Amino acid sequence: MTWLTEAQTSQERSEAIRRQLLERNPFASSAAPNPWDNTSPDLDILNRDVFDRIDQMMRDKRRAPESPMAGLVLGEAGSGKTHMLKRLLKTIRERDQAALFVTVRAFLDPESAMRHLLREVFVNLNQRRRDGRTQLHFLADHLLECYRERCAEERREPREGSSRYKALRRAMLGIDEDFLRAVLLYAEAGDEDLRDDISSWLMGESDETHPELLGVKDRDAMSPEALESEARELLLSLGHLLRYCRVSMVVCFDQLDCMEKKELVNTWGSVIHTLVNDMYGVLPLAFLRADTWNHRFVPLLDDSVRQRFGTDFSSMQNCTLEQARKLIRNRVDAFFGDTSEEMYRWLMDRLKGVLRTDLSPRTVIDLASRAISQKVSPEIRSETPAGKTAFGTEGDAQEVLDALGHAYHEERERVMAERGMWPPNRDMLILALETWLESRGTFEVERAKEDKYTALLGHCEWEGVRKACRFIVSVAKNVKAVGAALDRGLNFLEENAGGFCCFAADLEEMSDLKRWPTARRKLSDFRARKGQAILLDEERRVGWYALAALRNKLYNGDISLYLGSGLRPAEKADFIRFMREGFPEDLLRDDPDDKEEDLRSESLSSVDEAGLGEAIFSALNGSPMKIMKAELLLEILHRSGFSLSYAGLLAFVNREKGRFTLYPAGDGSLVQAA
Repeated sequence: MTWLTEAQTSQERSEAIRRQLLERNPFASSAAPNPWDNTSPDLDILNRDVFDRIDQMMRDKRRAPESPMAGLVLGEAGSGKTHMLKRLLKTIRERDQAALFVTVRAFLDPESAMRHLLREVFVNLNQRRRDGRTQLHFLADHLLECYRERCAEERREPREGSSRYKALRRAMLGIDEDFLRAVLLYAEAGDEDLRDDISSWLMGESDETHPELLGVKDRDAMSPEALESEARELLLSLGHLLRYCRVSMVVCFDQLDCMEKKELVNTWGSVIHTLVNDMYGVLPLAFLRADTWNHRFVPLLDDSVRQRFGTDFSSMQNCTLEQARKLIRNRVDAFFGDTSEEMYRWLMDRLKGVLRTDLSPRTVIDLASRAISQKVSPEIRSETPAGKTAFGTEGDAQEVLDALGHAYHEERERVMAERGMWPPNRDMLILALETWLESRGTFEVERAKEDKYTALLGHCEWEGVRKACRFIVSVAKNVKAVGAALDRGLNFLEENAGGFCCFAADLEEMSDLKRWPTARRKLSDFRARKGQAILLDEERRVGWYALAALRNKLYNGDISLYLGSGLRPAEKADFIRFMREGFPEDLLRDDPDDKEEDLRSESLSSVDEAGLGEAIFSALNGSPMKIMKAELLLEILHRSGFSLSYAGLLAFVNREKGRFTLYPAGDGSLVQAA
């Protein structure tokens, strides 16, 4: 009887530990984090030789910024390539170097590659350094410091205003006038709203206020070719600024494996040529799988680009058994502190015979999570080779839907939290729309080439009838651009009686339609003629960008499936099945009743933000390890009188990185007090 009681007690204790791990699962996400986030403890000993080699390249670039350099890091899916970016950024921050860090996601359209690169560069330059300034703020301040230093060296008085502007133009021959004027204005601006406007213009956005406010050209009047040329000139101007300020910039290209079209690879090669040969102080680093590099990139790239990368590359390795254990230990310690030892021992007992040498970091994290959820098998079956998609049993099919559903919800959490990393992006919206339409089977569309407002055109089966269709996508913060886009839709509906036309607009940072009566009337007319209008408010835009991110993540080989037929990466057939059977949203849903008013996202005053921060800190202090589910935290805040959305909470917490840590996950984010 005593033995039975002890066994029952042991079993009850084991289940209690499992419930605690399940509630605050340190392994809920195996996805690589945004390098700018302070989540997911790193394992410095993993691939230390690769890191040291890249670090040496950064040092060499600092010493010889004019020297053409590029680095290549090869590694299989889940080997920690993206985690390496976080380690590089951490190193730059800790050394407080005069260096900038940029990550660039995969190109989506060869016709807009320079605009894509410009946007990605300045999205990253708007991220904060250790001293609290954004990288752009640091660069603008550093420009003025360097100017004063040069004046002192030449024993002349520093100038102000237009005299300083002219002196700097002479010192940086070839720099774009608008670019230099914008950076100087940014350096001297005391108004954060003005700095936001300047940042918006620098990343290539079109806003009706820019021409008058900044004295720049109206981008809405420019052709796509002219916009692409302008983006290149702004990037080259950044190179002039880096040279003058003696600042280097590391540009890391991630998710390259999902760039399957030859045109994208060729365009990427041209971009690399520009960065290496035409921009001072820039070190491009490419992260991708070895097979992608050897079989897709090498045959297409120009000899000079291929040789630049081919002579200096590093290969990522999987974990040793000791590294796998250390990876698990670090995550458990981060979430459970003083009680972590018992949690760690419990996990390792359940992973006996499962952990082994040569597992990727992602697989180690996935196995730990499955052990907590009681899904781990005694041993890992051999991996199903890529390209050999097999659904096996009905349970396998459900596992595919569950895994991709979890991955999609995790991407939603990230987009909500990382608003600054997801500015309005037409290419992303078109990719999401294209992805959704392809899964329906009733649309036959292709990219529009002739009209800058129309994204897709073709035919569809709608309401049982085959008809012409057109999709117009807008991200402009410009009444003329929105009006012109709606005119395209109205003209199409007039010329194609019974045709299907959809107008989709990202209104996350757009002025409310109440200020634009002409555009409002056109929108009402468009709907009256049976046009489908999709105005993406905060909630719906998250779904579109998360779908595009999920698609790239899967095509990059970054989602693993644990099936009866073996462990393998999720593939296109899985994605198609998920889109048809498991994707939870209708992208073409039109909600006319609640989209005619103010469409701007919620904002808080400085007083409200201070009170919100204190309320969050107080709530977390009452929770073990000062950590809890974001959903529960939001309920507490609502009961305390705060009115904000789930997305608003994640965005706020993510901005306050010095006070809170956010852990995005597919089953709901966790928030922890620092």
